[in-house]
Amino acid sequence: MAFVKNFLVAIVFLSTVSVFNPNVSKASASSTFLNIEGYYLLYSASLAPYIDDNNRMMVPLRSFSKLFGAKATYEAASKTATIIKRDYFLKLTINSKTIEVNNQKYELDTVPVLKNNSFFLPLKSVADAFQIRTSVLDMGYGTGKTITIEDDRFLEQGVLKEINEMRSNDEEQYKNYGVFPKSITFNKNNQQVEISIKSRNILGEEINFEDVKSGVWVVSNNEIQQVLSDVTEDLKVGKGEIMEHQYPTNNKDTSEVEYVFYFPRIQE
Repeated sequence: MAFVKNFLVAIVFLSTVSVFNPNVSKASASSTFLNIEGYYLLYSASLAPYIDDNNRMMVPLRSFSKLFGAKATYEAASKTATIIKRDYFLKLTINSKTIEVNNQKYELDTVPVLKNNSFFLPLKSVADAFQIRTSVLDMGYGTGKTITIEDDRFLEQGVLKEINEMRSNDEEQYKNYGVFPKSITFNKNNQQVEISIKSRNILGEEINFEDVKSGVWVVSNNEIQQVLSDVTEDLKVGKGEIMEHQYPTNNKDTSEVEYVFYFPRIQE
């Protein structure tokens, strides 16, 4: 298949990062963030991706299929999930190393699992089945290794298509690199949910804190709201250093949040 100019980059933090758990009042540990064409997926309800004992990234079936624009079903009796995308037909079964791709059977190097009533599948194996190219990068500054996935099908439909169209009107005077997220936490103040994101400057040079324009998109009930941080502090952020931004949202409860996407930019 042909891969055109747009591409998806899925960033996997192999080091530990903080992610919000709606059942506790403070951040808890997780293992991964994803980045899709420059958009970091910092939160996905209700369970986050993780690295399993075989060092394979596991992602929720629902989150993957929805962002990829695939149709997914799960049959509880047989513990089998089916994913359909155009000419591709995949079947995976809980605790089985066999994956069926267009009626051909192949062996996986790890198994899908049922975790808290959610079906988790191995991202690399499913990416291979859909002919999505993957590679490994290291961003430096102790951020951990990354997995990149190149494919523009993630931008053809759904929330990412809408976010990409919204963002394209506001990208001219910014660098689309240089800031790497480290953690996300949610706080509820005065009947309003506020998002706090810590990021690392990986640009390789000192930057002005006020020049980091980090847009956040919150997806709730299939509605998208873009929130920006009001930065007034005149601070310098050295290379490799951590910065923190606050984002007030329209949400009254964290249970309303389905996804949080983050697109950090540095003003030229």
